[in-house]
Amino acid sequence: MPTRPEAPHPSTQSNSLRVHTIVLVESEKIVPRGVAKQKWLVQLDGRFTPAHLVPGAEVNLRQPEPGFVWSRGITLKLPAATRLELVKEVPRPQKRTDTFSFLTLDQKSLTMQQRTVHEVTPEGRIAVVKR
Repeated sequence: MPTRPEAPHPSTQSNSLRVHTIVLVESEKIVPRGVAKQKWLVQLDGRFTPAHLVPGAEVNLRQPEPGFVWSRGITLKLPAATRLELVKEVPRPQKRTDTFSFLTLDQKSLTMQQRTVHEVTPEGRIAVVKR
């Protein structure tokens, strides 16, 4: 009678197939000229989705530190090689022209975004992807 092959022992599984528990922190804090926001996007099926909307995400509000409006930790179970994008939004430095010039500026021009792509490593860490 043929025997069934045994499932590989977890320690011999490829690290790229393992699912890792990752905690991402999103926040909003008070800075000169406004607020700075930090949020995470997770690539699922070729599209980036806000981390707190990923199926199975556990969202925990944290006690904000001084200067923070809010802070939350998002716990996700992600396989290695999953792409993440960190989006940081900060107030744009403005040249002062006159006292009321801010009234005529487009609100979008008052902030700037910095985006960096990250990846879950086989060891379960988050590393920046060099372009």
